Amino acid sequence: MKQNKSIEAHHYTKSIKVIVMLIFFSVFLFGTVSAFEFDNIKSYDEETKTIEIRNSILGIPFLQLDKVSEIQLQTPSNFKVGQGYQKVAEFTINNFDDYNNPLKKIEFYNLRDMGLIQRNFDYKYKTTELVDIEDYNRVCNLVTNGTNICSSQISGTHKESKEVWKDLNSSILVKGNITIGIFTDVQKGDVVEWIPTYYGIRINEWAIWSESLNTNLLHYYKLNDTVDSLSTVNLTNNALVNFTKGLIGNNSNGGVINVGSYLSATNSWGIDGGVISMSFWVNNTASPTGRHGIIGTQNDASDVSYISFYDFNGGTPKLVFNRLKNGVADAFLDHTVTLSVNGSYQHIVVTYDGVGSRMFLDGVLVAGPTNFSGSGSAAITTQSFIQNDVQTPTLFFNGQVDEVGIWDRNLTTEEVTQLFNGGLGITFIGVFVPTITLNSPVDFFNTSNATIEFNGTVTSSIGIDNVTLFIDDVGNETNSSAINDTDYLFTKIISEGVHTWNYESCNAQGCNNGTERTFTIDQSSPTINITFPTEVIDFHEVNTNLFVNWTVSDLLLDTCILEFEGVNTTVTCLDNQTEINITNSVNRSIIFYANDTFGNVNSSSRSWNYLSFQNLLTFNASTFETARETFTVNITTNGTTPTSARLIYNETEFTGATITSLGGNDFNISRTIDIPLISGNNTLFHFNFSIASTEISTADTGQSVNLTTFEFCEVGQQPAYINFTFTNETVAEEAITAEIDTTWNFWLGSGSVIDSLTFSNTTENLNYQFCLTSGGNRTLTANVSLSYDNAGSQLRRVSQEFNLTNITTTQNLFLLPTADGIFVTFQVVNPSEQVISGVAANVTKDGDLISSGITDDAGLITYFLDPDTTYVFSFSKVGFTTVTTTLVPTQTSFTIILGDVTAVVEFDTTIGINYFINPINSTLLNGTLVEFNLTLNATNSNLDNFGFVLRNSTGTLFNETTSTLPAGGFLSVTLDTGSNTDIVMELFWTITGNQTNVTRTWLVFNLENEGFSILTFFNDLSTFLNSGLFGLTTFGLGIIIFMIIILVTGTVSFKFGITDPSAITIIIFSLVFFFDVILNIMINPVNAVNNFPTIFVGVILLGMLIREAVKF
Repeated sequence: MKQNKSIEAHHYTKSIKVIVMLIFFSVFLFGTVSAFEFDNIKSYDEETKTIEIRNSILGIPFLQLDKVSEIQLQTPSNFKVGQGYQKVAEFTINNFDDYNNPLKKIEFYNLRDMGLIQRNFDYKYKTTELVDIEDYNRVCNLVTNGTNICSSQISGTHKESKEVWKDLNSSILVKGNITIGIFTDVQKGDVVEWIPTYYGIRINEWAIWSESLNTNLLHYYKLNDTVDSLSTVNLTNNALVNFTKGLIGNNSNGGVINVGSYLSATNSWGIDGGVISMSFWVNNTASPTGRHGIIGTQNDASDVSYISFYDFNGGTPKLVFNRLKNGVADAFLDHTVTLSVNGSYQHIVVTYDGVGSRMFLDGVLVAGPTNFSGSGSAAITTQSFIQNDVQTPTLFFNGQVDEVGIWDRNLTTEEVTQLFNGGLGITFIGVFVPTITLNSPVDFFNTSNATIEFNGTVTSSIGIDNVTLFIDDVGNETNSSAINDTDYLFTKIISEGVHTWNYESCNAQGCNNGTERTFTIDQSSPTINITFPTEVIDFHEVNTNLFVNWTVSDLLLDTCILEFEGVNTTVTCLDNQTEINITNSVNRSIIFYANDTFGNVNSSSRSWNYLSFQNLLTFNASTFETARETFTVNITTNGTTPTSARLIYNETEFTGATITSLGGNDFNISRTIDIPLISGNNTLFHFNFSIASTEISTADTGQSVNLTTFEFCEVGQQPAYINFTFTNETVAEEAITAEIDTTWNFWLGSGSVIDSLTFSNTTENLNYQFCLTSGGNRTLTANVSLSYDNAGSQLRRVSQEFNLTNITTTQNLFLLPTADGIFVTFQVVNPSEQVISGVAANVTKDGDLISSGITDDAGLITYFLDPDTTYVFSFSKVGFTTVTTTLVPTQTSFTIILGDVTAVVEFDTTIGINYFINPINSTLLNGTLVEFNLTLNATNSNLDNFGFVLRNSTGTLFNETTSTLPAGGFLSVTLDTGSNTDIVMELFWTITGNQTNVTRTWLVFNLENEGFSILTFFNDLSTFLNSGLFGLTTFGLGIIIFMIIILVTGTVSFKFGITDPSAITIIIFSLVFFFDVILNIMINPVNAVNNFPTIFVGVILLGMLIREAVKF
């Protein structure tokens, strides 16, 4: 039994050894056998695009063994290729040993929908081979008509090395390097990722190819102008090429017979004898007469020219493409064809692939391929032409050229067909992005339904990748079905408001958007806010407009209506303002309606009250300077009696306007003034008054003010207001002439405003007339100071006041001949023989005024009088008895004694007035409600008005309460004392315009700090002083503080024996600081600097301390 177990263990051990040996041989002993690729591993160098394949133990990366192969991608990761059979990828393989069947498979994915596709392909390897290149000679023959006919003829061949791609046998790759290409039929719109499996490893790090006609496109000229669509080389317009309507857009038009118009560039379009394709359209306008260059380019580096021209060819026209190796030989590729004259456009493509050339006409290969590679040897000028021969720049093409493209690759037959496009042609498009057509909803669509279905069509010549719905410029949903040329639908629930929507679609060429549209969802009624009138309007005038202001908002407002006094008025919603005419103070409510285009309706109402409403303004529309005018405004209030009324006329305030209650809430406010000395057609005025604590101003109103002109009457002026005549004071009393000198003051009103006139005349006249030349038939008050004389008489003076009208007042003035009179002087004194100045004196004879005047400072006045005539003399002055005396002035001086001063009885406005004021106490508490009232009775006279004003000692006004009851009454107001330190009541009453004032003061205290302390004492002292108690002024307080400082300083220094000036100054500074900063009761002589006394004494103290320090 034990023997059997031993045998079994031996066999088991042996089998394990066999398995290990098999693993060993599979890893290390199979060099060219590819059956065990499961253990191959890869690494990738992204910078060089190289895949490294290694053997490993069981595929474990850190147990890697020797290199198997290195594979490097040579084409770009996104390789753009043309349409047709093309190389779509190129890579090199460096094999480190022979390998069987390394190129297993390739997966192709359409990146537009990430779907796996089937595509036939070929592996080719790159090598070189010698090819025969034909050599040409130029042969020319002179025909009978003298034309030299030239052609190129083959003269032999030579060998040249050419890069070629040959089919690859991929069953085994030998050790070493090899370059492999993948070739397939590229289809229009291809964007394909290829993922190979090589050496048993799936390589997904590489690459894609995408089809594009723009691949290796160097220049494209649409010939709408000289601009290169690729913005690399613009053309120069020579001899005025015209850009006229062409196949697509405009073209280059050299004229029916081109005598020198062409387009040029001073480079070779990036071509240096190598691969080239040129595509262009021509419209021939004349039969050829020789060689006519269509397009060409050449480069001095390779000495190679590419020329396409239309040739007469001895009467057999042909299209020619010549790859000219300058200095070596022409290499003509031609096609016999007669282009129609002014017919249709023909499409021509010429190509050279590095070995041979081809020519296409209208999408069909008509010549080639023909091999003629190599370079030239003769120097040429690097340049490029359109409609001119680049080799012989005087051979111009007759007609038009359009849509010129230059590639540095060989166009495929499929691409030539694509360019021809059935004769319609195509033009350059830099990026072939999708085209989007938005279908619904239409632009500016309006709805109340929140569910919206969006519809748009998306197409692209190269396919699409996705379509995204954007709402309000934010991506909302993306459809990645990649279905081309179809309608894309999105159904969404959208919030209320104005929105925008659009589609965006992307493909390999980029992304594009449709034309953004707007739509509106409106499910709400308009929002209305009436901002004016407010609930209380301070003032308004009858028959004037009141502004109504509002804001109204809605997504789609339609109509707005304002209802006032039962009348509906349509207004513009977004004007936010209109006006309504107010005809009374009763109708005070409006309703504002608004609806939107969806029929949603809303309304808002507003009612208001007037503090004051002007019913009527009474005044004269036209007046004159100095005239007396009354202005009256009739108002209705909210029930409050107006106070503090005044008239503002021409920006001057006239206080004391009369307020008259008319019963109910109606009042008249009147003020009479003399019109100032202003003139103008629109002198503005208004009333100011108070309603409770609100200051009201009426609207400005204009009054026309005319000049009041009083002047010497010119000839023909009538009527004369006054006429001065002159009479000889002799027995005959004949009329005489005199010269005059006058100074006038005159006015139409009460005399508070006067105008003046100065007039003199040194020529003697019988009379002088003065006219009021403005103002019509008005009564004019005028006083005049007048002096007059003539050659035979002494000067006399008269001062007199007249009330004048248009009925002429005649004033006769007397003159006494010098020989007939004497100067008589009167001195006026009182019973104590003290002179009295300013006495009005006049002298008359038989009732006629002889002279008048005023006594001077010595009480003297002098007249020139007849000593044989009896005169009446009068002397008067306020406060003295008037003296009238009749005498014959036989002497030169007299003394007049005026009696004692007449007592003037003043009007006493306190007689019959009794009043009582509450509260009785003289002190109040802070933060309490206190009733202040006044009981006033008038028993002797009627009151104009009475009342009281409450304020504090700083002037802050708390309340004004008034009444116009003629016998007085009771007034009351409740006031919060707050934090005030005092309350002052100013009581007043007015009788016949004379106002009497009485003041009552209450001190207000805070009980929180009523304990005794020095601070409390001084705070109370400050309160009493600020309230004016004890009759103590700030100056008196300053004297007291000064005395306290002196006494305290002296006492302290004496008691403690302090004699040092610095120490004494410290005591003074401390006391000043205490009174100024701590108690704040010290006088500050410099109000601009706070605590100036403390600063001033502190500077002195600082100086003392510095001086003491300097001593040591």
